[in-house]
Amino acid sequence: MSKTRLTVVTAILIAVISLLLLGLRGYALGDDLRGPRGASSWKITIVASGSLRTEEGTVALSLPPDFRHQHITDEASQSKELSPARGKMQRREMIWRSARVDKGTQPFLLTYSFRCRVGMRQPTEAMKMTGRELDAAPKEGQWLRATSDIESDHKEISAQARELLGMGPHLPVDQVQALYDYVAGLMNEPTLNSRTALECLHGGGGDTRDKSRLLVALCRNRGISARLVGGLILAEGKETSPHWWAEAWINNHWWPMCPTHRHFGSRHLPNKYLVLQVADSDIFRVRNGQLRYEFTIQDLHAPFAAGDENPATGWRGFWHKWSLYNLQSDDQFLIKFLLLLPLAALVVSICRTALGVPTFGTFTPALLGLMFMNVPLLGLPWVIGIFLVIILIGWGLRHLLDRCHLLQVPRVSAMLTLIVVFLVAAIVVASQYGVLVAKYITLFPLVILTHLIERFWMLETEDGTTSSLRSLLGTLGVAAAVSLVALPPPVIDFLFTYPEALGVIFALQLLLGRYTGYRLAEIFRFRDLLQEARTPAQVS
Repeated sequence: MSKTRLTVVTAILIAVISLLLLGLRGYALGDDLRGPRGASSWKITIVASGSLRTEEGTVALSLPPDFRHQHITDEASQSKELSPARGKMQRREMIWRSARVDKGTQPFLLTYSFRCRVGMRQPTEAMKMTGRELDAAPKEGQWLRATSDIESDHKEISAQARELLGMGPHLPVDQVQALYDYVAGLMNEPTLNSRTALECLHGGGGDTRDKSRLLVALCRNRGISARLVGGLILAEGKETSPHWWAEAWINNHWWPMCPTHRHFGSRHLPNKYLVLQVADSDIFRVRNGQLRYEFTIQDLHAPFAAGDENPATGWRGFWHKWSLYNLQSDDQFLIKFLLLLPLAALVVSICRTALGVPTFGTFTPALLGLMFMNVPLLGLPWVIGIFLVIILIGWGLRHLLDRCHLLQVPRVSAMLTLIVVFLVAAIVVASQYGVLVAKYITLFPLVILTHLIERFWMLETEDGTTSSLRSLLGTLGVAAAVSLVALPPPVIDFLFTYPEALGVIFALQLLLGRYTGYRLAEIFRFRDLLQEARTPAQVS
């Protein structure tokens, strides 16, 4: 059997096996095809202790909402000293008071626990109803008013908002991005007492609640509805504390922003963020008493809890057990990036082998294309333009370093330092004109930039400036093609749901490896010779 025939047979066999596994997964999972209904399962216990005046003291707790992609089950509370206040229970809030009828001070211990499943892809009707209520469009003036802790109408808040936006972005999403970048850049520092938005501005930083209040105040000052969200970051441990972030009403939905851990938008907010309340108030509130509380989080790591209508058994249970959706959010992001690498390499192989586009290697344009993962489609020309400018400036700096005749390793280190200096200067200068360049520049790995400048220099030395520029433009073009093919959300979601599809990609790579025909660029380049070769045959 010839090598070509062996390659074709092997590729077909691998592709058939991959498609069979893909079909089996779809048949077994059915409605749960996009992953288990809960990507992870947790048990949260809140223990509160303190003292309460028996005649008029109360303890109120905000109950976690059952909405979006978080499903709350198995709620339970226990206290020997306190009893639920009859007629006082409200939706998403429970109130307790002392069980004693005599007057005095009552020490108490209160325990509240619940289970939650995050990453739900099939919300229940109750979850949808709660979501429609909490995620509804703000009413006129709602989430725009200044409060004692969010001084959005203060002159210093207004001055800071005007300075940040200036004559820069006009779209609401760009305005919020600029305000978020400023607050996210402030110091993260714990405080004994929560600060107001103005105090956070004066102090140049604060804890999660302080910075979120400042971000909300800046948004409200610019006429953008914004609110605070209190919750937890799900990570197993004995003790943890509440976490706060902000949401702004942009493009007809609430846009989450965490300035503490630098998450902007629902696509980048990890599933481990659990919402406990949508308000700027303490999760526990005590009247006529004192209270302290702590959380305990337990990772149950079970996509289905006991009592589910469709328990995972047989083949369905097998696919659920090994589903990539069972991974934690950080692991899921890494897996998505790794799954995209073979597809990106296939795009590069097609461009180089079939089209004849010159590039700096195979993996460089593939990695560059995937580095645009968090850039919207409209921002792609900006990214390519900034990248081209950086390469050309680095190439000029490389010319200057060549006069010193440095050794290779120190020279590369010096180039890295010069690139860092240029990037820092570019970010500072751009910020003075209200241009949000940082969110694009930070996406480029400095190692790849330094490597590309070295390759550009070497190719120029060997084949001339024209050849090196052609390879540079080819690398940028192929990187853009990788972004357009591999980074649309449906493509990422498909590969994450069907990792078996890598077999089909591998089969295509094998077939492409036996391609010996003309490249498209060669046909265009030698079109005159091909025309002359066909002319005698046509005459005869």
